[in-house]
Amino acid sequence: MKIQEIHFNHDPERGGTISLSKGAGIGRDGPRTAITAPEWLDGISQPVAYARGEITDPVTIKVRFTKGPPNERVTIRAVSPFEPQLRPTGPSRSTTVVGGVKPRIVAFDPNGESGLHTFELSGHLDRARVGRTDVVWNWQQHVAGERWLDIATTSHLVYVTLHAPGKPWLKATVEALDKPWAEAIDLACQWAADADSIADSTALIAEAIYSLPHQRYAADSVFVDGASAPFNLTQYLHDVKLGADFTNECRGIAAALVTFANLMGDRLCPLQMWPTQGGKNDTQSIMLIGDDVFRSTLFTRHETATQQAIAASDLSPVFDACLKLDGHLTVPLGMPLGHIDPNGLDYRFKLLRTGDFDALQVLPPRGVF
Repeated sequence: MKIQEIHFNHDPERGGTISLSKGAGIGRDGPRTAITAPEWLDGISQPVAYARGEITDPVTIKVRFTKGPPNERVTIRAVSPFEPQLRPTGPSRSTTVVGGVKPRIVAFDPNGESGLHTFELSGHLDRARVGRTDVVWNWQQHVAGERWLDIATTSHLVYVTLHAPGKPWLKATVEALDKPWAEAIDLACQWAADADSIADSTALIAEAIYSLPHQRYAADSVFVDGASAPFNLTQYLHDVKLGADFTNECRGIAAALVTFANLMGDRLCPLQMWPTQGGKNDTQSIMLIGDDVFRSTLFTRHETATQQAIAASDLSPVFDACLKLDGHLTVPLGMPLGHIDPNGLDYRFKLLRTGDFDALQVLPPRGVF
């Protein structure tokens, strides 16, 4: 008996699956392709992603078998492999949040083919934390008595997020470039591993972006080339994974935070702050990315992230992965923008020593290329 194909994203509206894309992603006409079911085909496996908050029914897959017994019905299941070490009670099977594949009867036609059959998974993806999981299934058919006979082994890379991705990622689109990138969701799941809430995942991602090694602040960085330009996610992923020195600035940092945090289900967008009449602001003592001491610097503009659908105001929550404020152990997350007030604890007072950001603008999340 042979497993021909396994479909994961076969019911996007109820199954909690996230449509992914893969490829180089260079430019709008670049070679990005959508990952579509079957994600496992004749031994070739593609990554799969689930948003736990979108799962409303038991998680299922569809499987097609060939070379089975003609005109017979067979009970089939899939279980995790045995752990290599022996326990006092014997070997036990490793488990993941995905679980195994519950047994069901599969009917084969005269040619030994089954067509697609729906199987239910035994795991608890609706309660899973953020992460990436390598899933291995030993497929078995039931034989006489209580015996099961191994028929095949399949491997799958599974990502878990908290909710459906927010913009710039689009749920219903034919554009592969706008579907969540498998390369980006892989990095986001590493940064936000084990998060159990949106606040946790965004905080972990913000700290990871701020703390990237080989990164320093420079105003001429080109990850975002203009006030409303898209985010060069291709180059960003390349530089982060390469491990060589690279530069970034507030626009690129804010774009990275929005892009990766929204993959986990947050709803952030850029917040631009400009001094009135082209002025310049001296900062309080801050520690920019790549620095190891607190010092004052000069800003002619600054960009952070805030929540979508919130107009720019003194109450706007600020998410800034570009810097740490003096006296703070973490980057600003959800701190109100506030007033310049010597008695206040708001973001602008903590950031600025002179001047003010009077011109504020909330932008839609930047596209990616």
